[in-house]
Amino acid sequence: NRVVYPVVPPKTEYSLTEYGKTLAPILDALCNWGENYLSETQNNKENCQ
Repeated sequence: NRVVYPVVPPKTEYSLTEYGKTLAPILDALCNWGENYLSETQNNKENCQ
């Protein structure tokens, strides 16, 4: 959703639609995956140097 306010300077607010909010569990899972494998990728990077 997008709301534009008739003010100077211009102001616009954005928010997720209900449909967009259905992505929250997927984004949470992706974030958790990244956190779980961050240390592993850090170790691999150090081994390559």
